[in-house]
Amino acid sequence: MTRSEVVAHGRPYTVSTLGPRAPGHAVQAIAFARVVDALTGDPVRAPARMTAPVRGLLPRSTSDGVVGLLGRPSQVFPSLRTQPYDLAVRIDAAGYAPRTEAAVLAAVPSFPGAFAPADLGELALLPDPVALDLSTSEDLGPAVAPLGGADVHVSRWWATVDRVGGAGSLDPLVAVAPGLSALRPTGSTVDTPVLVQPPEAPRTLTAGLARGATRVPVSAVGAFAPGDVLALDAGDPDRGEWLEVVDVVRVGSSGSAGEVGVRFPLQQPHVAGAAVRRLASPAPGATQAVLTADALAGGRTLVVGALGSIAVGQVVRVSGGASAPEYQVAGLYRTSTDASGRGRLPPLTGLAAVEISAAAGALAATTLVTLTRPRTTRSLDLTLR
Repeated sequence: MTRSEVVAHGRPYTVSTLGPRAPGHAVQAIAFARVVDALTGDPVRAPARMTAPVRGLLPRSTSDGVVGLLGRPSQVFPSLRTQPYDLAVRIDAAGYAPRTEAAVLAAVPSFPGAFAPADLGELALLPDPVALDLSTSEDLGPAVAPLGGADVHVSRWWATVDRVGGAGSLDPLVAVAPGLSALRPTGSTVDTPVLVQPPEAPRTLTAGLARGATRVPVSAVGAFAPGDVLALDAGDPDRGEWLEVVDVVRVGSSGSAGEVGVRFPLQQPHVAGAAVRRLASPAPGATQAVLTADALAGGRTLVVGALGSIAVGQVVRVSGGASAPEYQVAGLYRTSTDASGRGRLPPLTGLAAVEISAAAGALAATTLVTLTRPRTTRSLDLTLR
């Protein structure tokens, strides 16, 4: 018998004569990390969770920014004695861009007698983008009046809270939309690929798509092939996405409906009937900028050494790091206010504060804007004198 009943001090106990349970059979942490705010370095206090597309794993978190996955290793990874497992984990926190990491569990010859969880260390999360709604006015003494045609731009910026108050950086910034799908380290490049749309019949989505989808159902597969670029809602500046095609599933003839697989998950939802375009596999483009600072996945702001000839609304390709290149729509942190003095700068990410400067003839104004508060839109009134 492996169990027996004993009574001690008047209380019954069940006693097992088995030895201690093997570590691989015990419910425990499978992977864990400590998440911090990329701007402040403080632990993320917002509700956060780690998930993975594997059955048998449960998310767990603490109030001081530790997130992890709980499970029984021998049930979830039964072959860990002879083969490693690459676990794709995703970390989500309210007010931050999601982050995806690879948690590698090495093969352990003595498994389940031994097991070590994947410690991902400290991971920085990028706060959600902040867009600046601008209003420019002229100081007329006792009153102010709307001032149109003012040139407004980011003149300096600070990457972290502890640097605000210092000299600030003057390196140029490039805005990208809908946002990076992968980490792009310092030295990554931004080029302008030659995108050509062949003369083909219009295509549409045959079903709506949610964020995160990687399979795109189209009304006509036609000549879609790996390496091509699929443009979704290209005519909508708030929803357009350009993605590399990785595979094509045809149904019947080449002109029939089918499904196109894309390189990165969609970052925007798209409704059934949305326009789909095929752009032929692009030729190499001229490098326009080189990143001088790392840009995290979800980032909308790139720090570069020079702007080159990047134009607002231009589709660019961002390359560098371990992931394949991706396509983004470029923007600049400079605008001219309309006749009523209104304007907007593209969303900013990865910066703790920016200096905004406005000028119209001999009139000027400058102000400091902090970006650490959890708001997706900030209103900024500039009075030029």
